[in-house]
Amino acid sequence: MRRVVTSFDVARKAGVSRTTVSAVLNDSPGFTFSNETRKRVREVARELCYVPNHAGRALVSARTHNLGFFLNHSQVNNPLVLSFLSGYTQAIAERAYHLVVDFLDDDSDDAYYQRMVARGIEGLLVFDNRPEDKRIQLLIDSDIPLVFIGSFPDDHIWSADVDEVRAAYDAVQHLIELGRRTIGCITNSIRDYFMAQERLAGYRRAIDEAGIPFRDELVAEGDFAPRSGYDATRSLIGSHGGEIDALFVMNDTIGIGALRALGDEGVRVPDDVAVIGFDDLDLSTYLSPSLSSVSSSPVEIGRTAGRMLVDRVEGDTDTTRREIIPHRLVLRESTEGAHRDR
Repeated sequence: MRRVVTSFDVARKAGVSRTTVSAVLNDSPGFTFSNETRKRVREVARELCYVPNHAGRALVSARTHNLGFFLNHSQVNNPLVLSFLSGYTQAIAERAYHLVVDFLDDDSDDAYYQRMVARGIEGLLVFDNRPEDKRIQLLIDSDIPLVFIGSFPDDHIWSADVDEVRAAYDAVQHLIELGRRTIGCITNSIRDYFMAQERLAGYRRAIDEAGIPFRDELVAEGDFAPRSGYDATRSLIGSHGGEIDALFVMNDTIGIGALRALGDEGVRVPDDVAVIGFDDLDLSTYLSPSLSSVSSSPVEIGRTAGRMLVDRVEGDTDTTRREIIPHRLVLRESTEGAHRDR
């Protein structure tokens, strides 16, 4: 299957920016380029058989009113996905759009693009963002309407999310206020995911402001499965014994495993180790002890992202929009019974 040519390919071969390629090929007003630059860009575009915005125009012209969400292997075990989809579905149904959910674990560069064309998907909600994911970058280069849950290092991307850095900061700050000084951290994915990076940044900011040195050995990687939280907690406790007095876990699913591991190790929660999670899943209330957490309002995030995506598909020309959904701490037994002066 032939790879789709993008504006990035033209820009790289012509030795110019993607903005220049777009401006030249679309005859955008307000730009001044030399005749040589214009000629070179057009010659390279013809050589590579590139048509500006062809993917976005082809999809929009079909007017299927289908909006998509692609599941991958890591998302299947993530209970937040259903909450995102609930809000997303409600929002787009109000505007007479339909949800197409597809399972896709194909790493080829044009996998997302080809599936969108095959299913008549006009716009895509993206979750689990990684900077090196070429499948997403191709959609961005092709000007296909996208909205991200979470941030992305591109000034032209639309997104909806909580302030991940601030939310993580608030969670860790709560542990510090309890008098905890050796705070372990278990990520919600490998660290090259933006969400994990931002939550880790919030963790670091909180301990830095408290004068607590950052120790990389106190950070373990988890994912969306309780087992990863169990294994990571056992590893941290095994390596650092009674030194760790608190844990910040980047999702509640990890927290389930972490609480079980601490119990198996004979560690009392919250007296010996206070634990706070993220996402405030319904089941967190019914754990023993119940799990303190950051409420991230995933249904509202999905609803907001859905409205934004419809706006994009229908021609909203804003180059950037980021919607921040308020978060709050929900404090339960895993921290609330802890002594504040140890």
